[in-house]
Amino acid sequence: MLPIYTAATFLAAALLFAIEPFAARQVLPTFGGSPAVWNTAVMFFQIGLLAGYIYAHLLTTRAPRRVQIGVHLVVLAAAAMLPIGLSAETLAASAGPMDSTGSVGVGQLLWLLTQSIGLPFFAVASAGPLLQRWFSTTGHRDAGDPYFLYAASNAGSFVGLLAYPFLLERLWSLPEQAFWWRVGFVVFAVLLVIAAIGSKQPPPPRPASAESPASSPRARWQQQSWWVFLAFVPSSLMLGVTQHISTDLAALPLLWVIPLGLYLLTFVIAFSRFGSRITRLAARLWPIALVAVVLAMLLEARQPILAIVGLHLFVLVAAGCLCHGRLSASRPGVERLTEFYLFLAIGGALGGVFNSLLAPAIFNDLHEYPIAIVLVCLALPAAAPAKSPRA
Repeated sequence: MLPIYTAATFLAAALLFAIEPFAARQVLPTFGGSPAVWNTAVMFFQIGLLAGYIYAHLLTTRAPRRVQIGVHLVVLAAAAMLPIGLSAETLAASAGPMDSTGSVGVGQLLWLLTQSIGLPFFAVASAGPLLQRWFSTTGHRDAGDPYFLYAASNAGSFVGLLAYPFLLERLWSLPEQAFWWRVGFVVFAVLLVIAAIGSKQPPPPRPASAESPASSPRARWQQQSWWVFLAFVPSSLMLGVTQHISTDLAALPLLWVIPLGLYLLTFVIAFSRFGSRITRLAARLWPIALVAVVLAMLLEARQPILAIVGLHLFVLVAAGCLCHGRLSASRPGVERLTEFYLFLAIGGALGGVFNSLLAPAIFNDLHEYPIAIVLVCLALPAAAPAKSPRA
């Protein structure tokens, strides 16, 4: 069953990150191509992902397996019947271009994205935690630690992200893209049903022992807060890097793909079998990256452009590997798997909300980027709580 779970996880993530630029591509002619538009769209995707993770957590912790499968089949069927995308009339009736601060048209953009891809996005967004939790009950030799499937998920995200601008957009019109996305969705739904049938009802969760660091409410809250923080910082940093490069350095088409792609790759690396070694390397490299990027900012360096852009991207990769590596090291046992992903999604969504909504209202410049850089320092191993036994 492992190939089925891997294929379903990979395809769900690829569909997720193929529909994101599809939806953004539809609204760009109406709202303009400023970095604020893309950051707002990313915030919508992060909130949609959070909604999917909340659903997966509640479904797997509150309902027996047969009910879980039945409910999710209804969600998949409803998503399959809805149209993908927006009509020209709907777009024409929307608000005008968003201004550079993102203060105009945010609500309208979020509503259009909800109309365009809301339920289908939600259906595939919930797949990762659901499939991993179901795989943990299959009896496979790796079922006790299914987090490696998260690396497959982020690899699928990376493929879907790159496939859209370099392949799908060049081959098909928007209606054709919507049709083939729906075909991929049906294939994913079939794989998910096969995977679900092969899973079993998990045994009742074992009570936490008195010695477990996560057994007390305070310790559990601290652990959850740590997860949120480690997810928030790279999310905010990725958006800050994107806006800094696009606004202050080089306004190039599709430049937003590179920071987002590197952000996803740090997840793949962190949750791979060699993630702990990369995390230690990132912790050693971070002081070098920190000094270099601070000097570049103080000097307002813009040339040579490739070297400066490369420096900011290196900062993103080092910070992502460090924070996501700490996340991977603190992941709990399978009984709390969906809880872990829920708080990870909360942190990612908060990063989007902070950069897209709060920072433009509070700051008159791109201060959220240096703030995120400072916060990365708190994720260094010396500042992190000791790793607890799997609870």
